[in-house]
Order: sequence, then structure tokens, then C-alpha cells
Amino acid sequence: DILGSFLVDLDGEPTTIDHEGKTIDLVAEEPPRWYSLEYDESTEGTGKVLVGYELMRKEVGPTYPLPEILRPPGFEATIDFLLLGLRNVIDGVDLVPTSRAHIELDISGDTRDALKTKKYVIDKNNSCNIMEFISYTIDIPYIPLFSPVLSISLIDHPPLMRQRLIGTCNLILDQLVSKFWTKMPEQVNWKKALSPYVKRNLPAMEDEYKINEDAGQKLKHGPTVVLEDDAPKKAGPKKKVIERGGKFANEVGEEGATKNIQADQVEIAEDIDLNIDINLEEEPLITKKTTTTSSPDKKVQIVSTLAEGEKKPTTEKNEEEEEKKNNSTSPDPNSKQDTTDQVNTASAKTEDRKDAAVATEVAEVGEDGIKRVKPACVKKPIKATEYDTDPEEEFDDTPEYLKGREIFDDELEDAVMGGKLPFRNSEIFAGQTRGKTDMFTGESVSTLKRSANMKYKFRMRENNPEAEKESKKRFGSYKKVKKILRVYILKGIGLTPVDDNGFSDPYLILNYGSTEINDKERTVRDDTNNPDFYVHYDIPVELPGPGLGIEVWDDDVLGKGDLIGKTYIDLENRFFSKKYQKYIQGRKMPIERRVLWSDSTSAPQGKLEMWVEYLDPKKVKSTKPEDIAPIPQEEFELRAIIWKTDKVKPRDLTTKMNDMYGRAGPHGHEMQETDTHWRCRTGKGSFNWRLKFPMKLPLRDEDYGANIFTIQLWDRDIIASNDMICEAQISLHDHQILRKAFKRKQIVKMKKLVDEKMRDRFWVDMNHPSHEGLQGQVEVSFEVVPKEEAEKKPNGLGRDPPNNFPPLPEPTGRFSFDICSPYQTLVGIFGPEIVNKVICFFCCIGCIVFLVWYGPILFSAFV
Repeated sequence: DILGSFLVDLDGEPTTIDHEGKTIDLVAEEPPRWYSLEYDESTEGTGKVLVGYELMRKEVGPTYPLPEILRPPGFEATIDFLLLGLRNVIDGVDLVPTSRAHIELDISGDTRDALKTKKYVIDKNNSCNIMEFISYTIDIPYIPLFSPVLSISLIDHPPLMRQRLIGTCNLILDQLVSKFWTKMPEQVNWKKALSPYVKRNLPAMEDEYKINEDAGQKLKHGPTVVLEDDAPKKAGPKKKVIERGGKFANEVGEEGATKNIQADQVEIAEDIDLNIDINLEEEPLITKKTTTTSSPDKKVQIVSTLAEGEKKPTTEKNEEEEEKKNNSTSPDPNSKQDTTDQVNTASAKTEDRKDAAVATEVAEVGEDGIKRVKPACVKKPIKATEYDTDPEEEFDDTPEYLKGREIFDDELEDAVMGGKLPFRNSEIFAGQTRGKTDMFTGESVSTLKRSANMKYKFRMRENNPEAEKESKKRFGSYKKVKKILRVYILKGIGLTPVDDNGFSDPYLILNYGSTEINDKERTVRDDTNNPDFYVHYDIPVELPGPGLGIEVWDDDVLGKGDLIGKTYIDLENRFFSKKYQKYIQGRKMPIERRVLWSDSTSAPQGKLEMWVEYLDPKKVKSTKPEDIAPIPQEEFELRAIIWKTDKVKPRDLTTKMNDMYGRAGPHGHEMQETDTHWRCRTGKGSFNWRLKFPMKLPLRDEDYGANIFTIQLWDRDIIASNDMICEAQISLHDHQILRKAFKRKQIVKMKKLVDEKMRDRFWVDMNHPSHEGLQGQVEVSFEVVPKEEAEKKPNGLGRDPPNNFPPLPEPTGRFSFDICSPYQTLVGIFGPEIVNKVICFFCCIGCIVFLVWYGPILFSAFV
């Protein structure tokens, strides 16, 4: 089976060489370099081959024989491995589950036997801990271009069956060798053993692997990914998933495994050690981030290669708040057909005013480049000249557990650890990119799939006892420890709706190892995309060990439901990270907002606000959990009165009048209507109408916009559709009326400075999205009443009894039918302009009739 082909252009430079005292002319010569194997246009590459050549005339060949040894000289060195374990091992191959497995390490091109680990049992979470220290002696060439490849194979041992290969992973050691070689003492004798061809082309081959001292190891050429930006990265950037596949492959043509090679060979440079301590937290050029995938039947965790400094597919800030429909766009329930233009324009205006809604947080970017979210108790300073807020009165309703605790709008691995992980994570693949041929299209179908993830650390050292002792000392510090993982899950933000009504019924499922915590009974929340969970869990964990998977499901009547999204926390990387441990010293554990992902799409499915802590099992009982329960809501009643209107523009251009009525209410409540002021002239409407709305304080995230009170004035039509005249939106937080009522537990009225006096009745300007300028004014008043006080001082809607606190009089200035004053009655119905025009018309007609009838008589009398 052909793996691929490549083309070599024989157009090298002609040269003259000296061989055993003879001068030999070469037609062309090219130094060794890597050429990509290509199979067809459907594949990016199936491997690479190192090729160089000398082109000479046929008669020159006998006088210039091939050298006996082409392989360049080298020396022995040792690679020390600490194999932590396997994660996310596939369930099985050909319907046979994986049971026990071992790992083989082999260097390509040498005669040494492969090293094998012991056999380890794969647990129910498709993982196993190995914690085995392995030393592998390899031949290191003095020229990095000839560096070996380390092959890692995962072998399964199913019961009553022969062992079978699960997958492979290749690590190209050229960068590791190159950096190691530059630290070796100068050895002058090794060049004497080179063949004449290699010796002549040595400068060109060395130029392939120049070292950039400022940015670390960087390849100028060669079979690796060339990174264009090696500048130091700031902490906290989001990552972007790199597509699987690469430009070259391993020896068996598994192209996807090459992606792992490319990533790992860029990383391994930081593990070079010549008996000198290195910073384990040195920033890798490419890092890996672990996320989880699962299905109701099986749990699988996937590791994605992430490029530092790029971003995952994600929406902008505040995507966690789903777009709300504003009540201003609601059609009039009594109208035949509301105009589309009114709805669209009102909605546009509502979107522009979204910033006036409840302010729950403020995003800040610190000097370290980390984006933090700071809880905001008061949206903005209150102007004492406008409202009656006492400047010394505090309305800080921040829960105690949030005080002094940072909030990151990102995963902690990115925000704090900056993607710098203490352990390496290599993906093991099986299959081929052109493994099968589709019987209908004839195209090759890839059988490449990830088989497992291997967690490990390794370093290169010299062959001496001191270096070996140092490796064992360093790797011996990673010992198994038992901890209690305390998980706090606060809320979900902007979850993707699953149900047809545009909402979900989310609940939580946690997975650690073979343990599954299905907390549906306690955490299910009905009809919401921003659920409040506020739960915590204590989970015994072993480190190193499997990670924690958190899944958010949608509850259905039958079955487990639908998976909304999931996130995965690599507990061992976090616990053993020096940067993480240093960061959390002397401070509260920060809150992180982890993105939820789904197998069915690359788009984020919302966020989960949470944090985790590692506790000593002996101190768990003495360490009480944080009280994260939300402040209990209390029932209140919002009472609003629409007194009157002024300067309202007429919508009936013929009569210059409106049949005016009002609609009002806070966002999230059904808007209530006033009675109708028929035939309202001059824009002066009179209502004296009371509106009441039950409210629960303090407001929660799902009460988004409940502090925005919308007032609309409409023109009622008997036959056609009703027309919206104007609207206004009033933020109840501008006066802090809601927070005042909750804190004081008494009736609170909104007051505003009018004519240098604080009044509880004030005018509000009204506008229309499609009309410029002021469209009207409305006089209103607001008060928030605790439920107990509301029961003691009951009020009816509108002007219905009991009409107290305050009593509302009947409106004045409205149209009334008076048979004794027909002119005023007609003016009230048709408007003064039409009535006066009609009167003038009939007067003219009367004059004409009089002149026609009596004109001749009068004319003859005078004549």
C-alpha cells in the first residue's frame, strides 16, 4: 500500500570537491532536507522524508565511491519519564472493551529494545494512574537534523485474547536535541567522523536549527510548526481549537497523530536539563486544554490542542444574558391589528435602553491583562440634587462570600495559570486519514480517531549518577495525595434554550472517576436560561487522578433529558501548578465562569459560575462551607399611579384628538391598562389610575429588567388598529426605591426635586422611536409597599374601592354629552375645527338659498 510520493528538483548548485587528492566536478549538490510525502489532493500529507543528493557524470562515479557510514556520530544521553497515567481511554475496539493496558517507548532507528511499563487496569472512568518512573538511553546525534523520533504505543490486553494496539503517538526530538546540544561542552573530534558529503553541508544543516535566544527554541525550517509569534504572552487569553491534522505524519501514515507530534516537539524544548534546575512553569509555545464530552450512555473526555493568544469560538461580553423581549413591543390586546412599524420601532428603542436595566456586575481589565468581574451594588452615584437618596445610606447587598473574592469571566486555567500546565498531555491516535473508500463516492474516508490521552513529564540529561539522582528527586516530588474537593456552583449564565418555549429546565450532573452525582432533584430549575443553583459538593479525590466533569442537562418528562453543555476541570494540572498555588495563597479562591460546550456544535452553550477548593480530609469537618445561599426574597407590591398627561401629540390628524389610554408595567409583568380618555384635545389627558404589581425582592438574574418600568400612551380606534402615541421607560434603580424598600422593610416612595421641592408626583418626558422630539409628558408616582403593609392598607386597581392611600378623584376635563349645549357636544365629538367648518358650510348654503329664493323679490322691490 503506497504511503505517498515526493519530487526532488535536481537543480542544485554545481560544485567542485577534493577527494583523495583528486578534483571532482559535481553537476549539482543539495544538502539533506525534509520533503513531504503526498498521496493525493485529498490529504495534506502522509509523512516526511529526509533526502540529500549529489549529481555527477557517470564516468565520475567509480572514482568517487559512497562512504561506508552515512549516519553522523553522536553520544549517549538519557530521557527520564514520569508517566502519570492514561485519561479518556476509548471504551473498546471492535465491541471488545479495554481492560488492561501497558505503554511501550521505542526510539526509531536504534537497536535497543523498547521499554515497557507494567499492565494497569482501566477503570470505569476510562482512565488509570501509572506513576511509573522510566529512564530511556538514546543516541543523540551532534546534528539535530538527524534527531530520532520517540514512538509511544498503547497496548491493550483483553481477557482470553491476544494483545492489540490501541493507538500510537510520536514525539520528534529535534528541538530537544538541538537545545541540549548547544549546552554541551565543545567537542572537536566528532566532525572528523563525518562523511565528506555531510561535512561539506554541515553549515547548511546547522542553519536549519538556529536558536532564538529571546523567544526560546524556534525552528527556521524543518518538519515542525513554525510559530510566527514567540513574544511572551499575557495571562488570561482565551484559546482557540486548532483543527486536527498536519503537514506531515508518522511512519505508518496516520496524519492526525502528526498534529500531536507537531505540538509536542515544540513543547519538549523546555524540559532540557543539564543537571541545572529549570522552571517547570516556563511558558510553552503551544499548550493543551482539556474539555469533556459525554453521552447518556458513556463518558468520554476529549483534549483539544490550543494555541496561546488565540480565542475559542465565543460570543462577546454579556452573551450570558439572553436577549429579552420588551413589553413595549407587546400588541394591544383589544386592537384588531397592531402596526408592524410600531412594534419594530418600539423594540429598537428598547434595545437602545438595555443599558438602563439591572446592573449586576462591572468588567475590569487589570494591569496583568486579566479580565475580572466586580459585583456592582449600586449602578451609579445618585445625584442628590435630583432624588432624595441619603448620600450616607448604604445599599450594599453583596453577599458575604463575594466580598473580597475576585470573579474571572474565564476559566481559571487561562485567567490565572495562563495556559501553563505542569504536566504534558499527548493524544494517542489510531487509524488512517484514508482508511476506507466510500462505495458511492469512491472517496477515501478517514478512520482516524483519538484513543487516549497520556499525562507525563520528561527531561533529558547526561548519563551520570548525579543527573539521575536529580531526576528521581525532582519527579519523586509528585506523589499521590488525597484531598476533599469542595465544589461551589452558583448559577448558569445565558444557557442555550432547548425547549420549544425558548427556555430550558436545567439541572446538574457531576462526574469524577466512576462516581456520578445526579442532582436533578435538588437543582432542577423550570423555564429559565439563567438558573440559580447555589449548591456545593464535597468529593473525595486522589491526585494525580481523573478530572471533574460538570454537565448541565435539560429535564424532560421521560428519560434523562437533553444535554445543554458541559465543562471539564483538570484537577491534577491545577493542584500541581506552582503558579496556581502561589496565586491562591492568602486570598479567597476566585470565582471562575467556565464555558459550556456540546459535541453537536462548536458554539459555546453558556457559562457556569463556580469555584473549587482542595481541602485536607482531616480539616473538612472544621472547615465550614461558605454560605452561598441567595438572600431570601420577600414579597412586596409596587404601586404606580398615572395622574395625567400633557403636550401629547395627536395621532388623528383630522380631528386633532386622541382616544387616549395608557399601558404600563415593569419588565416581566403583564402590562396593565388605564381607562380611556375619549376625545382628548390639546394633549391634556386625565386618568387618576392606580396600577399594582407584585414583586419579590431582591431581584435575581432571572428578573432581568424588572427594575425598568415602561409607560405607553395609545390612541384607541374603533375600527382600525390602535396606534402607540409615545412611551417612556423609568429605572426604579435611579432612586434605589427597590433596595430601599427591601432594606428598610417599610413603604418607600420615589421623590424627585421639582421647583426646588422634593415631590412624590413628577413629570416624565415621553418619546416615539419613529418621531423626533418630545411626544408628550405623563405625571406619575411610585411607591413600594411590603406585603404586610399592603394587606393593612389595601387598594383597588384604577379607582375601584378600596380607594385609599391616597384616594383618587374622578378625572376632570373629559368629554361629556350635554343636550343643552349641542355646540360643545359636537366640538367634543368632532373637534372645534371640523364643527366650525361645518357651521360655516351650512351658513354659506343658507345664504345662497336665501339669495336664490328671496333675491328676485328684493331686487324687484328696489327696482
